[in-house]
Amino acid sequence: MAASGAQVWDHDEPFLLVGAIPAMVFLAIFMMPFYYGSKARSVPEYLRLRFDEKTRGFNAISFAAMTVFSSGISLHALAKLLAALVGWDYNVCISVSAFIVLVYIFLGVTSAIYNEVLQFFMIVLGCAAVVSGAQGCWGWRLS
Repeated sequence: MAASGAQVWDHDEPFLLVGAIPAMVFLAIFMMPFYYGSKARSVPEYLRLRFDEKTRGFNAISFAAMTVFSSGISLHALAKLLAALVGWDYNVCISVSAFIVLVYIFLGVTSAIYNEVLQFFMIVLGCAAVVSGAQGCWGWRLS
């Protein structure tokens, strides 16, 4: 979203105005009272309390399948990016990407902390690139 927002400003507004904000308002007004009243701390727990264990199990299996597909897409995207940047074979890039993910998983909580730090610096560098690109293209002066 950030990249498309930097590229074409108007395309993210419909997502926020039509999708994200109304969904959050709907959840806050209509769904939170159900969760709060049932003392459930998560959606799967609420499904188990409201319906039964089979419904919660179906939700868990559906979520696991969606996670596998989503992870596969992310792994493919990382391998394509790595192949474009370093020029390696796609299969080697998939293996390297999978190794990076496995190391991240085995490091546990420590990796989440390092990931947050890495993301911070990548966001700062990305913002610097956008600002310097804007100055170069349109001659803006930010000082």
